[in-house]
Amino acid sequence: MNKLLSITTLISLVLISCNNSNKNKKSENTDKELSKQKTTEQWSYSGESGPEFWTQLEKESDCGGQYQSPININTTNSELITNDIKVSDFHYEKATDIQSVKNNGHTIKYNFTSNENTMAYDGGKYLLKQFHFHSPSEHTINGIRYPLELHMVHYDNDSGEYLVFAIMAQQGDPSKTFEFLGQFLPLKQGETKTVNKSQQLSYALNESIDGALYNYRGSLTTPPCTEKVNWFVLEKPISVSEEQIKMLSISMPINNYRDIQPLNDRKINKIMPLATN
Repeated sequence: MNKLLSITTLISLVLISCNNSNKNKKSENTDKELSKQKTTEQWSYSGESGPEFWTQLEKESDCGGQYQSPININTTNSELITNDIKVSDFHYEKATDIQSVKNNGHTIKYNFTSNENTMAYDGGKYLLKQFHFHSPSEHTINGIRYPLELHMVHYDNDSGEYLVFAIMAQQGDPSKTFEFLGQFLPLKQGETKTVNKSQQLSYALNESIDGALYNYRGSLTTPPCTEKVNWFVLEKPISVSEEQIKMLSISMPINNYRDIQPLNDRKINKIMPLATN
């Protein structure tokens, strides 16, 4: 039976999704492909290794390319499309199994165990790999920069393409999801903590993320700035408390965000919260 499904439910599925599948050959190959994206780790967010010098520090990177991220989402200049995201595109379990959390010196990153949780998009099969944070936000919406941005990173092993959901957070009521994540913080630079806990996170987006999605083609926002990313920026932010924002921020570099990049000839597509199965 065909059903209408709100984007709230879809993105909630993304946030709650990661199963307890055993390691397999394909996920190992995915990790190998991702490892190729590693850089010299000389870059930072300030001084002579800051974003304005990334092209010099990472000479073989795409950081000087024409289709870089983040960008400002000008909602009035977006193009409404009927490219529905269907529930059948998401293949996830409800139990979240987080393997570890790491302070890599640039952000706080939560890694999932090897799994088969995927999203089908534009002919690709994207595996949910990890999520991390930037404070303040990297993308802006109509020029507004939020105090926090969450990136949920998916990767397609066959094409080498990424799919990333960018979710803004604003100060307000505490988030139960962030309460769970915060128990593993703070972390010193270079420190990793084993998590290996499953958590029911269906309440992650109870604040009604039912606004539009803005889709565009861009890049990773850190070196090597690979220009193979399908971005989906959610218009409506979630709510987190001031204390939760501080807990994340003290474990990350101050202002770990990249400046807004030129849009150039790219289009921003607006997807309304409707999907059919």
